[in-house]
Amino acid sequence: MVVDAVRAGSSLRDLNRVGNRDARSSRDTSHVPLMTLAVLTMTLAQMLDLGTFLTMVRRFGLEAELNPIVSGLIGGYGLPMAAISKVALMAFVVAIAVVLSRRTGRVDRLAGGAVLGAAIVGGLVGGLTNVLTLGQL
Repeated sequence: MVVDAVRAGSSLRDLNRVGNRDARSSRDTSHVPLMTLAVLTMTLAQMLDLGTFLTMVRRFGLEAELNPIVSGLIGGYGLPMAAISKVALMAFVVAIAVVLSRRTGRVDRLAGGAVLGAAIVGGLVGGLTNVLTLGQL
């Protein structure tokens, strides 16, 4: 029945068509493998930071954490809330990076990569400083 309506020239449209062209063929997906790698790297770096942070706090107490925002969060709501906040912030960073990378401007796409790059560096630096604290105290 739908096939007959399409053959008869009804107003049903192919949802993949935009104007006179096929939207599926015009999408540039060359950045997808790189974006996937960047998101996975950011996730690993942030999980390194979280894991070493939890070990450091369990071993030495909350006094070992120098970040007042994190200390206040844990002091008020406990360690589970810190982990939940970390995962929520990671999801927010990924969302920002994906939205920026899908835009057409070069500066926007570079900003998406910079957001992920900053999150990667932040996770690695946080994990490294936690490891150094675990080794010194």
